[in-house]
Amino acid sequence: PGETVPQTTSMISISFIDSERQLDINSIRLHVDGNDLTADANINGDLLVWLAATPLNQGPHRIVILMKARDGSDLPSINWSFMVGPPPEGVTSTALPVAEARKGLPSWALAQGNVIVEGAMNSVGGDGAEYRREPAGTAKVALNLRGRLGGSWRYNALARFSSYESHTMQPINRLGFTLRSNWLTLSMGDVNPRMQELILWGRRVRGWSLDLRGGIVNVSVVSGQSRRSVSPQLYDNDPTKIWRRGTWQQDLLAIRTYFGSGRGLQFGFTFMKARDDTTSLDPLRTAADVNGLTRSARPDPKDNLVVGMDLSLRAFRGKFSVTYNNAISLFNNDITGGAITQADLDTLMIDQGYDTIELPIDPADLADLFILNASMIPLDPTGLTSLAHQVRGSLQVGTHTFGARWRSIGGSYHTLGYSSLPRDRAGLRVQDSFRMFNNNLGVTVGWESFDDNLDDTKAVTTGTSALTLDLFWQQDATTPGFSVGYRDYARQNDAVDLSGGGVDETTGTVSAGAYFPMRFIPGIDSRLNINYTTIGRKDDLNELTGSQNDFYMVGFTNRFTNRPTEFSVTYGINTSELTGYTDALTTFNRLLLKGRHAINQNLSALADIVMTTASSPEAAGSLGLDYNRTEMTGGAEYHWSTTSYASLRAGYISYTDNRQTGFDTTQFVVRLRLTQAF
Repeated sequence: PGETVPQTTSMISISFIDSERQLDINSIRLHVDGNDLTADANINGDLLVWLAATPLNQGPHRIVILMKARDGSDLPSINWSFMVGPPPEGVTSTALPVAEARKGLPSWALAQGNVIVEGAMNSVGGDGAEYRREPAGTAKVALNLRGRLGGSWRYNALARFSSYESHTMQPINRLGFTLRSNWLTLSMGDVNPRMQELILWGRRVRGWSLDLRGGIVNVSVVSGQSRRSVSPQLYDNDPTKIWRRGTWQQDLLAIRTYFGSGRGLQFGFTFMKARDDTTSLDPLRTAADVNGLTRSARPDPKDNLVVGMDLSLRAFRGKFSVTYNNAISLFNNDITGGAITQADLDTLMIDQGYDTIELPIDPADLADLFILNASMIPLDPTGLTSLAHQVRGSLQVGTHTFGARWRSIGGSYHTLGYSSLPRDRAGLRVQDSFRMFNNNLGVTVGWESFDDNLDDTKAVTTGTSALTLDLFWQQDATTPGFSVGYRDYARQNDAVDLSGGGVDETTGTVSAGAYFPMRFIPGIDSRLNINYTTIGRKDDLNELTGSQNDFYMVGFTNRFTNRPTEFSVTYGINTSELTGYTDALTTFNRLLLKGRHAINQNLSALADIVMTTASSPEAAGSLGLDYNRTEMTGGAEYHWSTTSYASLRAGYISYTDNRQTGFDTTQFVVRLRLTQAF
């Protein structure tokens, strides 16, 4: 942003950091100089890449990114300007007039995308080489493709292969094909559906998904494997121990029926069923131990049934939105023995102190839907401990964007469609972002408070709270910018000591930064960055958990105005101390040097040097650190056309441990990346 670049092939790449997973990737629109060029961009996952078919004209250019949240509300746009200058003296453009070459082709042949081939060779030596697990060679191939079939029909395809793929872990390779229109989206291969935020949210499923949009009545379906089987394994030298538990193949089916387009009122129901396939792993048991006992090396197979409802409302052109989600789950932690009968269920409930539950049919007849037995969580669902609720809202007024979320997740709630969803937690989070003083000052303030022990099954209830404030000031890209951040976090309960589970933890974070565009030397545009962050943590009930971390960083980025050369120097210091111990202070120093020089329009040379040291007091002994690490990398990038380039890098890494013997290493790495866009 705000920079001047030579008139060469222009590529724009944007990464969307979406930790809350609220961005609707399909809503992203790219505008270049007022023209909607979304169809010419590649959008995969959280990355947008646009490669100009021909070099941009010299002069100013403006980029605008428009996007929406999954609830349909408008998100703040991203926009910036830059200048395109003349190519380096004596260099003529070799750009391929792609647009002209494609004239007259049918719409289905106007596919755009890229092919990326990466390879690396790695060699590690020294006394510590046996502790390093990098493979000697790796390879990756990726194909991304998108295009139009005519009318509203569009398609996307991806294929990603990696040498890291192994039958001993979950899939790394990805394959997928998506066909879209105004009323239908059909995907096959690896999909990551987000149907309902409390039920199925981003879980990888290898199978198919369908979204049928009829306006008033709409249906989404996803079916496939959410996990593949990985065989368990015992230690070769001790078969009484388990080396790898393995995983069952897990099959998932989810259906969401929703009413309304989402531009106003929308109401939906979601059903999800996920179950481990108990035929997907062969039996394997450990050898008998000293007590003559053996164990199954296979994990306990699970079964999960979740249903829920969602309601959303958008108004005032998306400036106001509110969404409510709820769900209730049945979870079986071990379906090895299958389902039990009604009589067995009655006996089980009485033995556990619950009232009996009369089902309209025998539990064994429900086995295709859900397996009922003694491993159910909760055993008595009438207690409603497996309920989950969430309300999320946003409001845009002037420059203010208010957001709030209330969430309550029962301690017995489980969903295999969103396994990272925290359980036994309820609370509120609010945030306001706004701009002041002609949009020069940006302010974000937030507060949150959460408690656990929702089912009152713990001796004490632990609560967490946080207050955050972030400020940023800058008039434009040519003036200095300043930022300040503050966060106060607390985690506490009423227990008076550690033996009773007591905690009285507070963590304070303060950060400050400054950015200065300047010219120290004629002909060199420089940017100075200065940052400082301090993080202090203490627990009045447990002094040994206290810590203090301070980070200092200063960096210069420099670009020559009359030659295609840029370089940067960054230096940082981090002091990290465990305040509850003596001689527990470690100091890290890092120096980073980076340089790039465009030899001509097609060829650029690159060089990086990173030097890191860590030191602790001698009194810390083997628990302290004292090492030097140096990484030197050099290489080149070559663009042999507007859509093709190659990158070759070679590096040397040296690690020396000054405190402990047997860990020194030297490492040589060579990486090659070929990219062909079309």
